[in-house]
Parts: sequence; structure tokens; C-alpha cells
Amino acid sequence: MNVILHPAAEREFSEAFKWYEKRMTGLGTEFSNMIDETVHRVKNSPLSFPICYKTVPKAVLKKFPYILLFSMNNSDIMIIAISHTGRNPLEWHKRK
Repeated sequence: MNVILHPAAEREFSEAFKWYEKRMTGLGTEFSNMIDETVHRVKNSPLSFPICYKTVPKAVLKKFPYILLFSMNNSDIMIIAISHTGRNPLEWHKRK
């Protein structure tokens, strides 16, 4: 399966990366590594994640208060959002 990032998810990643890197050098890289690890888990076993909203599964990052929300079709996984758990959980739900 191919993994595709929604443009809004790319922006969310970039903003979070910069925020963490400003707090401590290397923390942004650690965040990026956790995103990569979570995407790898999703890619290897997409059906093992709980449904967050209607038909949208979520994957929880380790060590960071973020979730990946994604959708699937036969050949692709679309990362819809990289969402901070303290923000409005439905902010992303209109993305396609």
C-alpha cells in the first residue's frame, strides 16, 4: 500500500516539528521518527486500529500527544490529519 499525506496533514506535521525543535534541539527529529514509526505500523496493519470517527481509524503516537487519522482504499492509505490530542478532534473531518 502507498501512504499519502493530505496537504493539511503535511502542514500539521511541519508546524509540530518546528514547535518541538524550538523547544529543544533534536526533539523535532524525535517527533518525526515517531511519525515514521506510526506510519509504518499503519501501513503494516491498517485494520488493527480503532475507529475514531465514523469510518476513520486513528493511530496514537508514542511519547507525543498526537494521533494520525487515516482512510484506506484498495491501494492507498491517506493520512488525513496529524492531530494534537488537545485540539478540536473534529477539525479535520471535512478533509478529503
